Amino acid sequence: MTDTTPPVNGQDIGRAERAGRILLDRVLDAHRATFDEWVTLRSLALEQDVVTNFFGDETRADDALADLAAQGYVTRDPVVLTTEGTARYDSLDADVQSISRRLYAGFSPDELATTGRVLREVARRAMAS
Repeated sequence: MTDTTPPVNGQDIGRAERAGRILLDRVLDAHRATFDEWVTLRSLALEQDVVTNFFGDETRADDALADLAAQGYVTRDPVVLTTEGTARYDSLDADVQSISRRLYAGFSPDELATTGRVLREVARRAMAS
């Protein structure tokens, strides 16, 4: 009998995402930061659209921006990181990158590039459905 199990499936992707999220949550807890704070700070630091990184949820993105503005981490007009916000992001990012280096160690750049391309396409298709 031939095995028809695909080499990767949604359960594999979900398990990897959940395991990574557990590690991210540990970092965020250590910094007393929320996931929404991290997504927003990262979006701004990388000059990405905040709403897009919240899967189009404008209310959630606006709430996160308002919270960060109240803490002095962003300005609202224009929406940019303050000096304190950049320092906050840099501190969080250093710890997140430390975990990422460990998780992705041993994979070739080509393997990581292919994986990233495939996952972005899967996400795009899911969002278009």
